[in-house]
Formats: sequence, C-alpha cells, structure tokens
Amino acid sequence: MKSARDRNIEDVLLYIPNLIGYARLCLLILAYFCMQLPAYFLILYCISISLDLFDGWSARKFNQCSAFGAWLDVIIDNMSRTCIWTNVCTWSWIIVSIEWTTFVCNHQAGARWKEDSSKTRPEIEVMPPRWVLKIMENGFKTPLGTWVILGLHCLPVWIFAMQHGLTDHFLSYATSVIVCLLLLGGRLLCLGCELWCIKKHIIELLNQDFNN
Repeated sequence: MKSARDRNIEDVLLYIPNLIGYARLCLLILAYFCMQLPAYFLILYCISISLDLFDGWSARKFNQCSAFGAWLDVIIDNMSRTCIWTNVCTWSWIIVSIEWTTFVCNHQAGARWKEDSSKTRPEIEVMPPRWVLKIMENGFKTPLGTWVILGLHCLPVWIFAMQHGLTDHFLSYATSVIVCLLLLGGRLLCLGCELWCIKKHIIELLNQDFNN
C-alpha cells in the first residue's frame, strides 16, 4: 500500500502542466528522428515549443505550480534548443554550453529564478545592471523582454528554416535576413543576461567560500 508521501509525489508527476511537458518531450524526440525531413521536423518542433505556453497557463489556472514542473519546463526548453542548434552550425556548442551553464546557475532559485536573478543583493555587492532589470522586468513580459525571448527561442528555428529553403516559400531572401538580424539582436541581449546570471552565481559562490 502506497504511503501518503508516495501518493503526493505521484500527484505532482501527474499535474496537468507536467503531462504537457511529457507530451512536449515526446514531440521533441519524434522531431529529432524527422531531422532529415526539415518541414516535418519544424512542424513537430514548433508544436512542442507552442505547448510551452499552455503548461505555464495550466499551472496557474489549476494551481499546480511545482518545483519539479519549473525544472522540467526549463530542461525541455534547453533540450529543444540544443537539438536544433547542434544541427544549425558547428560552433553552436558555445551557445548550448552557455544556456546549460545558466540553467545550473539559476536552478537553485527554483521556480522563482527570474525574480531572484533580477534582485539587487547589496549585502554581497551583486547589482544587476539597469538593462538587465529592464529585460527581466515583469518576468520578461514587456516589449523588450518579448524581443529577448523571441531571439532565444526563434533564432535557431529561423536559421534552420533558412538553411533548408523553407522561408523562401513565403518571404524574399532580404526579408528573411532582416528577420534573422532582428532575432539575432534579441539573442545577443539574452546572451548578456545569461552572462550576468553566470557572473552573479560565481560571485555568490565566492562569497560563500569567504564567509565559510
């Protein structure tokens, strides 16, 4: 007979947003095996990414926010971008490494990593630059934050689509390049935030060592 603790753990694993996460992961795996069919890959990949909008909504709607769910969400996001970046360019390992390092740095804060990363910590002299605060303001739910998130998620997708001629069906090459440059701008701002999070984490670790 299962204990109350075991049942509670099963409940968390079966939360609606987590079920959506499992579905996203299955779609990502299926997309990976369709990599040689670019159109099918992008369809499956984009469906998986789109479901990311619903897992956050369902977590709030059904009061099913959890540390596991927040972790799973970011893990799947990172796995998704790793999958597509590594098929876009040979130096993508740098981008992927920075993204995973940022995840490690922010993981300790759990589901509230956005708030924690943008928090001023004068006691250990960790002061977010004004531009970082602007980007992360209201959980990225600002025009600037939206641009950064679009750059993070959509730049590798757009490059992949351009490389396989998929954008040529509905946009001129010049327009595709302009869109790519706009997404690149957002991704560079995101890179700045990632490097800030890594710097913040290193300072906190060094302060822990000093205090101990």
